[in-house]
Amino acid sequence: MKQPQHQRDVAIRKFVQRKDFFGRPRLFAGLRHEEAAISLKDANGKDRLRLSVAPDGTQKIEFLAETGEVVRTIGAADAR
Repeated sequence: MKQPQHQRDVAIRKFVQRKDFFGRPRLFAGLRHEEAAISLKDANGKDRLRLSVAPDGTQKIEFLAETGEVVRTIGAADAR
């Protein structure tokens, strides 16, 4: 037997509103400390890769360990 539309809508809304239904945010793009930044996160929501450009145009790529520690940085001078 089919549920009335309203009951289905309420059930779906409750299901979707569960914590972490859509998972943790895995991408950030915007300004961070006046730098344009993109961060890619692991399944636990921790930054693992950051790309940034400072207001003066200095760019860098940072690789982070699971602890959040930067384990490698690549800047413009490293790209040559």
